[in-house]
Amino acid sequence: MAFLLVLQINVNNSRAAHSVAFETAEAQNGDFVCVQDPYLIDGVSLGDALGSPVFSSERYNSSIYCLNSNLKFSFKNNTLNSVTILVYFNNFPTNLSNLYFHPHDNIDDLILEILSIGADNFCNLLVGNFNARSHIWGYDFEDHLGRIISEFISTNNFTICTRTDLGPTFVSSAGHDFPDLTLISTAHQHLLDSWWIVDSESLSDHRLVCVRLAGDFSPPQDFILKSKFSLNKFSGLFKKDYVFLKNLYKSVSSQEGIDFFYDSI
Repeated sequence: MAFLLVLQINVNNSRAAHSVAFETAEAQNGDFVCVQDPYLIDGVSLGDALGSPVFSSERYNSSIYCLNSNLKFSFKNNTLNSVTILVYFNNFPTNLSNLYFHPHDNIDDLILEILSIGADNFCNLLVGNFNARSHIWGYDFEDHLGRIISEFISTNNFTICTRTDLGPTFVSSAGHDFPDLTLISTAHQHLLDSWWIVDSESLSDHRLVCVRLAGDFSPPQDFILKSKFSLNKFSGLFKKDYVFLKNLYKSVSSQEGIDFFYDSI
């Protein structure tokens, strides 16, 4: 059994909260830290100074810090408010996405930014500060943003990991709320091992959240090949291009290479 541990928090641009998040991640043996409103130096997310690779949204309002040097990961894409990396955990491809939705931004534009998430067959773990209200995740009412996010979750086959029975993820003198969400692709929800709120001071009005995936994380060994050709015709075409496909397969060294190989078939 293998585990993948991700921590998430909005640190409100606080260096102290940023430091606490990394100290907690180290104590928890975390693999990734997803930060919204990270502490910035000269307008850029604090990365090299912490000795960890970091990938950020275009606005630098959401960042993913990679703490486990034994894991294979690569940048996938980013938008104004979101960033996604591809994690190869025991060769099992997992998209890890972090986002921050500002409450006053245009929700339609925000949704367009993340429509591509979940478009493939990979496991998708999506974390972030959504600033959306819905009774589905702990509020006693639903606002427009909450309705839009609820529709996104349903339409794109995500499951909510957040446990509202553990209390709010936002605690301040102004009130207690549930703006922070964790979503996983429904087809891979069996990989969700646990979700919890860290019971210690975060030095932010948001609380530190941990989500852990568990499993053998091995890709399926069998597959079903579908073709519009008959078996004999397909065999003939395959034999004709066998050498080309074999050499192309050997040259694959990236996700883009895999996609090109698939398209060539």
